[in-house]
Amino acid sequence: LGMMLFAIETQVEANSSKQYQAESLLFNAEVYGLYTPNIVLFPCAFLVSFVSAFTEEVFFRGFVMGSIGVSGFDPIIAQSTALLISSLLFGFMHAPIPGANIIFEMITGVFYGLSFLFSGFNLVVPIVIHTIYDVLIAIRDHKRVMTQINPDEVVITDMAFHGNYPWEKKQSGFIGILQNVFEQMDLDGDGKISESEFRIAMRVFRVSPSPGSEATVFQEMDKDHDGQIEFDEFVSYVSDAIKIAVESARSASLT
Repeated sequence: LGMMLFAIETQVEANSSKQYQAESLLFNAEVYGLYTPNIVLFPCAFLVSFVSAFTEEVFFRGFVMGSIGVSGFDPIIAQSTALLISSLLFGFMHAPIPGANIIFEMITGVFYGLSFLFSGFNLVVPIVIHTIYDVLIAIRDHKRVMTQINPDEVVITDMAFHGNYPWEKKQSGFIGILQNVFEQMDLDGDGKISESEFRIAMRVFRVSPSPGSEATVFQEMDKDHDGQIEFDEFVSYVSDAIKIAVESARSASLT
């Protein structure tokens, strides 16, 4: 069931908004980091997933469903009501999580609830399913963000999306390098860099300004203030930054 939920979620995510996909990757990057080796990522993902699954299942299935499902009403009505209420609560309480799809969260709540009911109110079953699902999601998203953006080489990777870019072919030299960097930063391939994608890139390329300065730099790059960085804005900002660095180095050498 955990792997089946993972497969369903992968399809839902593939057909969801680009902002949803970028937010999911950013959330994963902030929880697990970007340079975590697999030997560390796997136990960390398991620990985080298990604690989250245990806490949520104890409340939603153990407390909510356990309280309503054994009430004095007809067993079928009581258990159906418990399943509905717990699933709705599960979906709404996950809404604030970046990248969360409230409808799909309700559906996963139904799966967990059914596993709880059909196992004879055995809380271990939904905890195991929930843990497996969360671990698979964590590993998948971590692989995606690190494959999409290669911090060691400025090249397009196999996982790069087919983007809607304002050029028909790659150029050589400086502009070609900027085209490659821009495509790697553009996680959803829409031809623009959102603020969440920008924040991920800053971490992957090991540029670590404070959260406040990240927003400041993004606003400086976003010259038309539409909340997205287009390629011409990207080139303009990088070119200006290089000019300033060259002039500063020249002034320092003269003094």
